[in-house]
Amino acid sequence: MNARPISISTLSPVHVGCDDVYEPSNFVIANGLLHALEPADLAADLSENDRNQLSALAEGHEPIAALQRFFRKNAQRFAELSHHQVTVAEAIVGEYEKTAGKATQRGPAGEATYNLFPIARTAYRPFDAAAYLPGSSLKGSIRTAWLNHCNEGTLAADALLATVRELCCDDNCALHVSIAGGRKTMGFFLGYALSLFGRAQDRLSHVLVNEPFESLRNFYFPPLQPCVLHTATGRPVHTGDARIMLADIPYVRLRDGLPADALAHPTPFASLISAAQLSLEPPSLDFDLRHGTVRCGSQQITLPPSLLAWYAWLAECRVTGKGEDGFVRHSDTTPERYLAIYERIVGRSHPSLIKARQATRDGLDHTQFEQKRSKINRKLSAALSLASAPYEVSSSGKRPFTRYGISIPPARIQIRSN
Repeated sequence: MNARPISISTLSPVHVGCDDVYEPSNFVIANGLLHALEPADLAADLSENDRNQLSALAEGHEPIAALQRFFRKNAQRFAELSHHQVTVAEAIVGEYEKTAGKATQRGPAGEATYNLFPIARTAYRPFDAAAYLPGSSLKGSIRTAWLNHCNEGTLAADALLATVRELCCDDNCALHVSIAGGRKTMGFFLGYALSLFGRAQDRLSHVLVNEPFESLRNFYFPPLQPCVLHTATGRPVHTGDARIMLADIPYVRLRDGLPADALAHPTPFASLISAAQLSLEPPSLDFDLRHGTVRCGSQQITLPPSLLAWYAWLAECRVTGKGEDGFVRHSDTTPERYLAIYERIVGRSHPSLIKARQATRDGLDHTQFEQKRSKINRKLSAALSLASAPYEVSSSGKRPFTRYGISIPPARIQIRSN
């Protein structure tokens, strides 16, 4: 394994937590520094009088305030005992000097609330208490950033989509999808996947926690033995008042609007979303013969001149109502309009137009209809993926009476040649 040294320059303050805090009784703030105290060193320094005073304060009417005042009063003395100092922001120094030992507010019954000053510790080395960046933290961040760069953020979405699609193919199972947790992007992708493939029996849920427990750093679930915790402002709260709720989230099921291929085969997230969006829009065709393009809904498609001419001719038949409701068959139509449209696209003397005239000099036959239909539909499928169905050339009736045409309403078809 190759080892490479790296150096890191931070562009902003970095905090990598370690589930540890500076307890208010284990530090003092003096001279702009937080001085961490070892309980053993503190106990050795206290005189008999100090111990008796602390014992009396702890049993007093408002012990938190009294103890905070004791440590603040002796901050300079206790700072000399510290072997570990941390620079703190001026705002924290000011808050400590202003409110330590004083009630920040009082309740209806006169009960006091104090700022307990619990300060989260960054990751540190146990042998010298120096802050450091753990390798696991760096590895995770670098790996996530690299994968997002390589996959443009879609790798996880594709994996979640494939898993949900596969599970929803089993009629004998019901999914219960929870989007609770800290990975908001993953939760969004998972909920979106269920919206695309979910069935009536599938549920989407989230876990809700009442205030102030939702934002309490050291609260995860009501413990078996209820206890008192403190908020960031020092307000005491009892875990017996915590409420954990499983909330069902209604979601829109788009499954029935997806093409059959989307349900049967894995499809990239971005492609499926694009196809689903296009399939939700009313289908429309806008031909620009001069530039040789056709716009299917909001997406522009480029077809070879011969296929574009045939496709535009069938669209014209649909608009004019030729044949049966715009669907025609080879025996009751002639190639003149097809060739006229072809000429508008490539010009009168284009070699491909001359070849098309020769191929249709004896009229049209069902083979030409079938071949053109197959080629046009393949092009549309490649360009529009799962949203191509309403734009494809379709057929009706059995041979030899098969008719071909486009099912899009005439009012949503436009053909421009200038």
